[in-house]
Amino acid sequence: MTSRKAYVENTGCISNKLTLMRVIKYLTENDWEIVDEIKDADIVIFNTCAFSDYSEKTCINRIIEITPQMNEGSQLVVMGCLPKINLKKLREVFKGPVIGPNEIEKIDEIIKPKKTILDVEEGNIISSLCDDRLGSGFLTFFNKFPYKTNAEICNNFIKISTGCLGNCTYCAIKNAKGKVKSKPPEKIVGELKQILSSGEGHIIGLISDDCGAYGLDISTTYPKLMNEILSVEGDYDLVVGWVNPDHMIRYEAEIIPLLRSEKIKQITVPIQSGSDTVLERMKRPYKISDVMKTLEKIKEINPKIDIYTQFIIGFPGETEEEFRQTLEVIDRWGHIFGLVVVNRFTPRPDTEAWSMDGAISKMEIRKRYLRLKLHILKSYVGKLLKRI
Repeated sequence: MTSRKAYVENTGCISNKLTLMRVIKYLTENDWEIVDEIKDADIVIFNTCAFSDYSEKTCINRIIEITPQMNEGSQLVVMGCLPKINLKKLREVFKGPVIGPNEIEKIDEIIKPKKTILDVEEGNIISSLCDDRLGSGFLTFFNKFPYKTNAEICNNFIKISTGCLGNCTYCAIKNAKGKVKSKPPEKIVGELKQILSSGEGHIIGLISDDCGAYGLDISTTYPKLMNEILSVEGDYDLVVGWVNPDHMIRYEAEIIPLLRSEKIKQITVPIQSGSDTVLERMKRPYKISDVMKTLEKIKEINPKIDIYTQFIIGFPGETEEEFRQTLEVIDRWGHIFGLVVVNRFTPRPDTEAWSMDGAISKMEIRKRYLRLKLHILKSYVGKLLKRI
């Protein structure tokens, strides 16, 4: 019997990549062959991102490119966040089946498998299979230089939860993924031990839409999980992804002793703005002075830890003075950060910011983006000079 053939492609975050690796495993365990060319496939599975307007347009354009390359009778399936964030826009170019982040079981209706997707464990490794099709997450040159991204640093990942508890006015990801859903701590520890026993995992990434919200749906907490993880013996380092600042502040007394561990090499704390008034409009529940105090304490007890952060430039109503407050964060505390990612604000459907007054022109956003990048570059050069 000739095996059926599938072509798979991904865009977006590490979580997306792990989902697609699960789909690849699912297909192969159901006797599908993964092929390198769209024209050779009976089914094409495209996993999408719609974090920003740019990522959404990239995915829409890619769908337009994929369709004419397909064989007559082959089927395209669109997965990921785009169907949940902007289905109306997607339907302008694609009328076929869609699967959101929390609807993975729908793929069984299409594949008609002998082994269901829920019977296939989510993996921890982003395989070399389809490396060129697993997306970079739309990073810019400055975001890559001179530090590596999490995907480049780690050779194994553990997804500890999905979703979040925030209500940020600019974010559409919650519309796609919903409230936090945590993996049981014993399962996470079991995955860590399995990685270590395989001999393949030295640098392990803990990923989530908000690691700091972990456990609040299952009567535990992020610090308790970290304590369990760090109690596991072995030769490994940890990269901790995306802990929102309000959780860092709330759990400061519990987190700081844990971050003394030399096993924790990097943590991402997305500040998003240096202005308290902008943070208030974003519904980010913290003050910039409070989060910076916490981050300073972390660097004091563990100078070797890399702290990554992010900023959004051009949020509606952002005045020149509010923008300067973000520049001042870099001027005053730039030495704390190992990497600063800058995102230009784009309004996302079904978010409060979509209809906010005070839109900043694209030209002004670009100017502020470049000004902030320059400050970041100066900060990096200053750190280099101090080491000479």
